[in-house]
Amino acid sequence: LTPTSAGTTWMQEILTLLFSLGDARPAKTIPNWERAPWLEQIYCREALRDTETPRLLTTHLPAHVLAPALQRSKAKVIYVARNPKDVAVSFYHFHHLAKFLPDPSSFDAFLTQFLEGTVHYGSWFDHVKGWLGQRQLLDILYVTYEELPQ
Repeated sequence: LTPTSAGTTWMQEILTLLFSLGDARPAKTIPNWERAPWLEQIYCREALRDTETPRLLTTHLPAHVLAPALQRSKAKVIYVARNPKDVAVSFYHFHHLAKFLPDPSSFDAFLTQFLEGTVHYGSWFDHVKGWLGQRQLLDILYVTYEELPQ
């Protein structure tokens, strides 16, 4: 679990290496969306049918949407957060690359939207606060991007 632009891909790579016991071949040969399917994508259900447990899943969903189901499961959750200034800059640049996101025009305009929580996936502040509130209810490891090995 991550808010947008908080280190999702980096954590996918770390977990792939852990699951493969350090063998880099899966990370080099299998796309990350196949190794750790996105829960909010339509292909996820089919991908899960073909995957042995334990499985890696990726999502940006907020706690109020996903946490109730996780509370009824045996899932282990890793939540990666990142400094909001860095998230805003990274997400702004991602908007320029991703064809499915609107053009952010200027950084000032994008920053206003980010602070208001009107960007894709909503408020970074609400996302982090929501998942922090799940620490006593879930088997969750909370880590920051800044703590990850670079």
